[in-house]
Amino acid sequence: MGQNFRKKLDSHLNNASLTDDSVFVNQDNQTKQDKIIVLSAAEYEKFQAENEARMKKLKQELDGILDLVRSYTQQRTLEDVEARLVALRKKIEQEMKE
Repeated sequence: MGQNFRKKLDSHLNNASLTDDSVFVNQDNQTKQDKIIVLSAAEYEKFQAENEARMKKLKQELDGILDLVRSYTQQRTLEDVEARLVALRKKIEQEMKE
């Protein structure tokens, strides 16, 4: 990263941090621009809390599904589970073709 680019980026980030704004970064005249979102500490904490809540909810849902699969498969033989999975896969493939 060049010195001029670094100074320009620092200036843009500083300005964005004062206004809770976003910054587009285009280094060395590349066609692709990266977007940097600058949040205040309070907004970042809010974002983190919301993200953690979503992850916790998703983990609970996945744990519930895993528990259901475990309880279901414990009552069946492995061959029965495999046969049911093959049948389910065929059904899904047929529905996808329709």
